[in-house]
Formats: sequence, C-alpha cells, structure tokens
Amino acid sequence: MSAGSYGWSANSTACEYHPSTSRMFRLGGPDFAALREAAGCPDVRLHDLRHTVVSLLMDLGVPPHVVQAVARHADVKITLKIHSHANLDVMRQALGKLDGRLS
Repeated sequence: MSAGSYGWSANSTACEYHPSTSRMFRLGGPDFAALREAAGCPDVRLHDLRHTVVSLLMDLGVPPHVVQAVARHADVKITLKIHSHANLDVMRQALGKLDGRLS
C-alpha cells in the first residue's frame, strides 16, 4: 500500500513506512487508533501526545532548539508558543502570588 492511498505524501511527517508489512500507515488515523487500543492506552489523539512531549521536554529544561528538532517544527516560535500555551496555569499561579502586594 502506498502513501498516496492514504492521501499523504511520502514526505509527510504523519505517515510512516513499516518495513515488516512493506506498507505506509497514517499515524493519526485508524492505524494509530488500533495501535493505541492494542497497547491499552486511553482515547487520545496523536496530536495531543505531540503537545505533551513538547511541554514535558521544555519543563525538563531541554533547550528550545532541541525540542524544535524533536517535534520537527519549522520554527522555534511554534515550539515556544505551544509551551507557553500549556503553562497558562503556571503563569496564573505566579501572578496570583502578587495578590495583595500591589495594593
């Protein structure tokens, strides 16, 4: 089966070649769902896992340019935007510490 039969190009980052079956499979579609279910993982999208990996790596202090390479983001700004979005609760907690100090 070719990548084109899934509607993906051979260069797509969401399409992988599996050597034991000699076919392309789409990681974000039914193939991923079947793998996830077989592993007993909860119902989660592959895209959500990407965000989790980026956030965890950034929280662990991995340099942004390295996280960018792992996530295959075209620009480090994308990596930093995902991390800042994921840390809104941390930012709220930090600002909450100012409560009562400015009055």
